[in-house]
Amino acid sequence: PPLESLKRFLPPDELWPIGEAWSYHCGGGPFKTLDVFTKAMDARYGPSKSVEEYARKAQAAAYESHRAMLESFGERKYTATGVIQWMQNNAWPGMIWHLYDYYLRPGGSYFGAKKAGEPLHVQYAYDDRSVVVVNSTLQEHRGLKATARVLDLASKERFAKTAPVDVGPDGSVKAFAVPEPEGLTPTYLLALTLDDAAGRTVSRNVYWLSTQKDVLAWDKSEWYYTPVTAYADLTGLQQLPPAEVKAKIRFESGRAKVTLENPSKAIAFLVHLAVRKGPGGEEVLPVLWDDNYVTLLPGETRELEATYAPADLGAATPVLTLDGWNVKGSDLES
Repeated sequence: PPLESLKRFLPPDELWPIGEAWSYHCGGGPFKTLDVFTKAMDARYGPSKSVEEYARKAQAAAYESHRAMLESFGERKYTATGVIQWMQNNAWPGMIWHLYDYYLRPGGSYFGAKKAGEPLHVQYAYDDRSVVVVNSTLQEHRGLKATARVLDLASKERFAKTAPVDVGPDGSVKAFAVPEPEGLTPTYLLALTLDDAAGRTVSRNVYWLSTQKDVLAWDKSEWYYTPVTAYADLTGLQQLPPAEVKAKIRFESGRAKVTLENPSKAIAFLVHLAVRKGPGGEEVLPVLWDDNYVTLLPGETRELEATYAPADLGAATPVLTLDGWNVKGSDLES
């Protein structure tokens, strides 16, 4: 769960380091601890020194894993046998498996799954480095344009390509392969966009990748996980320079419309928005964001929208809070 939820169901003196109080909110059998998850996250993103750092990295890890699982099925429909997500949300405050938690707070897993489930979607295939367009509508889409950009952690573009794409109803098609340019930082980013025939961007997707691949020991698989013998190196994300994100917010009845802009020269990684009940207030839940945990490239602008029940605000004035992996938190009012 995101940090705010952890603070609701863990006693203050049990928040860090991870201990029995955390395990009490896990599952049974092989799922009674977070050991498998933590080992992989520490190896890929770097060990955490606080609950704040752990929770932040957990959202990134949950986002990429849930997105990859559902995107893999989307590319292979219907030769893939299927995919099961266990589960949607927790019946009590829990550490594992949910898309949104007991408090109805969506985290990285929710928005990773939501991204993969776009009706018309551009994605990256980890197995053969191809850019794939997946169409989950029942209409053919012609005259699409897929664009891929590879950026190092200094935001320097190392590769760019655009290609036309046509995709049939409920189908998927490979557009082109993305090379691994020489001289890349060990951790780098891949930004994808898909424009329709009218030039409107209908899908955006950003991946954080490594020149060191995850290596899985398939021959030692258990029914609930496969051991990893070498991990991708995503620790470079910790060295991302600070980024500035400007936001304009307009509140209507049960709706928040946000325009984000990254005027800095640094990539703004996993920018997270929340609507709150006044300054310093609790997050308004449940809430439906059309997108969140977004990554903004230098100079990029995004428009996001949230809907919620006006009654959940009570008498408070809505406030938008903004934070991110390398973005200083701020509060914004209309």
